[in-house]
Amino acid sequence: LIKLSEHKSITFPFTKVQFYGGRIGSNGAMMLAEFLRKNKTVEHISVINNLIGPRGAYAISDVFADGANKTLRVLDLHGNRIYHKGGVALAKALKKGKHMLE
Repeated sequence: LIKLSEHKSITFPFTKVQFYGGRIGSNGAMMLAEFLRKNKTVEHISVINNLIGPRGAYAISDVFADGANKTLRVLDLHGNRIYHKGGVALAKALKKGKHMLE
């Protein structure tokens, strides 16, 4: 994630990224948010069981609130620890950004 988040522009020949049980935590989620700001091809990201907390959810929600990513359609965060606060932040950002996420 560090290397991905450092690039100015990121284009991949694929549309799906999965991190299962990698324990990236909120710091990793903040790097993922930077990746999402720069990436214009990935449509589906699964970060299941990665110990992401509310702070990580806030970082991801900021990407959608300011309209920085318009290609992502699926963001799977189940099994993380975003709790109610993180979920509310994501819901508000998606509503504000009007993105079509599942």
